[in-house]
Amino acid sequence: MLEILPDTDPILRTIASDVVDFDLVDPMLRQLVEEMHEAMDYYNGIGLAAPQVGISKRILVAKFPGADFVYINPEIIQANGKQKVKEGCLSFPGLFLPVDRSQTITVKYKNIYGFEQTQQYSGLPAIVIQHEVDHLNGIVFTSRVTQMQLLLARKNMKR
Repeated sequence: MLEILPDTDPILRTIASDVVDFDLVDPMLRQLVEEMHEAMDYYNGIGLAAPQVGISKRILVAKFPGADFVYINPEIIQANGKQKVKEGCLSFPGLFLPVDRSQTITVKYKNIYGFEQTQQYSGLPAIVIQHEVDHLNGIVFTSRVTQMQLLLARKNMKR
């Protein structure tokens, strides 16, 4: 089972590298994706980025109603609207913060076979993808709030 890195690990604040090898005879990418899904399920998450399990590659997995998803080298190419949502993160267990996110996004990414896809999302999927793409860019959700918000959230967490 892959372990989730704690919030203090420097890989979480490092920009992940693109995946360039989609060789179908090499099972390593498929195995990593399967293990990421297993870890996400085990830790009761709905999204997980490869850096959170110690792999500095631009891969994220997500679970939305009815299916599991894989996004390789995802890029948010359009974002519209604003909303404030309460987010948590598997690397910051028990911590929940109000974060500003776009309401709708368009994401360009590659699937597990290396084929480029473009998809538009809103609601929870848009929030999850934005959060996980932040991880790929070395941004943790605590950096999207003020120090006061973070201190209050940590204080409430200890109760």
